[in-house]
Amino acid sequence: VRVKALVRDKDILPPEGSFPLTWRINDPDGKVISQGRATLNNQGGADFSAEIPFFARTGSYTASISLPGSSQSLGQVKFVVEDFVPPRLALEITPDQKMYEGHNPDIKLTADVKYLFGAPGANLNWELDAVIFPSGFSPEGWSGFDFSSSEGGFETTRQPGAAKGRLDETGQTVIDYSPGLETDRLPNKTSIEFVFSAQEDGGRWNAKKTRIDYFPRPMIMGAKLPESPLVNEPFKIEVAAVSPTGQAADKPELNVRIFRVATRYYNSYRYGRHYRQAVE
Repeated sequence: VRVKALVRDKDILPPEGSFPLTWRINDPDGKVISQGRATLNNQGGADFSAEIPFFARTGSYTASISLPGSSQSLGQVKFVVEDFVPPRLALEITPDQKMYEGHNPDIKLTADVKYLFGAPGANLNWELDAVIFPSGFSPEGWSGFDFSSSEGGFETTRQPGAAKGRLDETGQTVIDYSPGLETDRLPNKTSIEFVFSAQEDGGRWNAKKTRIDYFPRPMIMGAKLPESPLVNEPFKIEVAAVSPTGQAADKPELNVRIFRVATRYYNSYRYGRHYRQAVE
């Protein structure tokens, strides 16, 4: 392990001249396993390294520096030593569809867990997390149309522990999931990312991700605006209604409202400063 130290005096300046230090590495039991001396450079920095034996304990170690002959630490940092064990499980998580529509649909996901040597992950604990976030919708053939939601305001929703349970004897399970959100709040298209985790018999968790697209409404409205409309000149606004697959809707009846948004600027004086603000 390699450690870098930076020393400053009370004025946050590096010490003048050559400055010796004593460094120590302590194991999780507080026992010194390595120590030595280092000299600060003209920038007040020094580095040192120590080898952690392969038979050393895992856990939290401490690296510290002090003045020679003193037990008082000038500074210390903790680091963790762990064994590396490669994952033992192979996970698969598959939704029964890649796209869902409507109000809080019932989504089924099939999970299959096996040990890398081939045996099923029988009776292992599992958990499912879900993240729902806005996603862009740009269907083919509708270039220039904006199908984003006008309401806005929806933020990424995280659902940790959305479902949990235990795998069967074959290392499989079927998970029933529903977003459980108010459809009116959702944008025209969202994506749901699922993180399926299974726990090895030794306690470590392994994870696998999958994603679906979710359209809360059967019809999506879009508009195509002119690039640079001129004042007192007529211009055209194109409106489209499509299905989640990008097909034209079957002659829907539309209510169109056009609003004029005026932006006014004013100056204010607060806290001894002038501010320029805008209102619509």
